[in-house]
Amino acid sequence: MATIESPVADFTGVVIGVHFKDGAAESEHEGALNYFRRHGYTVTEPEPKEPEAPKAPADPEDPKVPADPEGTPEAPAGNGSTDDWRAYAVARGIAPEAAAELSRDELKAAVANIDAE
Repeated sequence: MATIESPVADFTGVVIGVHFKDGAAESEHEGALNYFRRHGYTVTEPEPKEPEAPKAPADPEDPKVPADPEGTPEAPAGNGSTDDWRAYAVARGIAPEAAAELSRDELKAAVANIDAE
């Protein structure tokens, strides 16, 4: 939202539908902003936001780094095979070496811990 400063420092009132108090107002209506620029008001646009840096991909060697849940396969049934749970756990970010040493119930618990973080 842009900030508008009136040429009259202490002006309080309404100009083309924009409410000023003590010489200042805000608006995001481009037509109003153009009007104010043409008539000697100071219009200050906010700085554009920097785009967020993309998240680093999960490190498959670090079991503490969760994988991106988007694109992760659906969890196996609770009574699914250990191999199914192992594949799912690896897809969720658990290191393959660590997953290879865990039982089905331990794999389920490890995935639950990732979801809880």
